Amino acid sequence: MNNPAAANLVATTIGTVKWVAVAGFALLGAFGVLGGLLSGEVSGVLVGLMVLVASALCALLMWVLFGWFEQTLRMLADIAVNTGSRTAAPSPPGY
Repeated sequence: MNNPAAANLVATTIGTVKWVAVAGFALLGAFGVLGGLLSGEVSGVLVGLMVLVASALCALLMWVLFGWFEQTLRMLADIAVNTGSRTAAPSPPGY
């Protein structure tokens, strides 16, 4: 298989999902802080900050894991292209 197009398409999709999820967590954190500030109470502000910290941790985890998945898939596709014809098993005699 010397065509890594399918693997690269999946890797690109993983990268897109990663950035959409990170943006979603950033919006969640921003709206959490905004909601906490608009509540006018100390407990609302604390809950907003807790939402911000939790969404930041989730965004970081998503960015690291999905980035690792994306880069690993791209690397494996490149390895398959570079070693595809040399690792094929020889056909037995008579076939």
